Amino acid sequence: MKRLLSLLLAAFICLSPVPVAVFAEEAEASAWDAVDEKYDVYQLVTAPKSGDILVLFNPGNGRMLSSADEGYYKAGTAPAVTGGTYLASDDDTVRWTVSIDETGIYHFTQDEKTLGVEKSGSYVNLKTGGGETGFVVTPFAPGGDLYRIRSATVETGYGFAYLEYYAGKNVF
Repeated sequence: MKRLLSLLLAAFICLSPVPVAVFAEEAEASAWDAVDEKYDVYQLVTAPKSGDILVLFNPGNGRMLSSADEGYYKAGTAPAVTGGTYLASDDDTVRWTVSIDETGIYHFTQDEKTLGVEKSGSYVNLKTGGGETGFVVTPFAPGGDLYRIRSATVETGYGFAYLEYYAGKNVF
């Protein structure tokens, strides 16, 4: 029984990091002339680069990572959908500028705020303006446009801390 329970727990831990789609702001807006001007248009990217403005999006739940706090969590914001295209409003809380340092570690910022991970006891929370700010971004599947995003340094008893979406709370 203990062996079965440990196998189930191991499977849960391996499958729990939720893939996140990374969208970069599109340079050519002319194809989107019919889109209301209050929205920014983003497209899926296969390799985020330093200087890109991104929206971190959980496609399984249709939520973007916001820098707005929801208790101990970061809010999950729903994009507008027009003709199957996801649109981010001009709300700056969902727009992240990416930088990649010389070691390949990603950093996500908004003005003076930097997304970070903070561990307190057995809990790990996303922070803006605190915590460890480096992230490792890896493809969820070869050749795909979904990514796993994890802390470069913060570990729990189960391994590195991943960016996760909690559907029951509508938060990251």
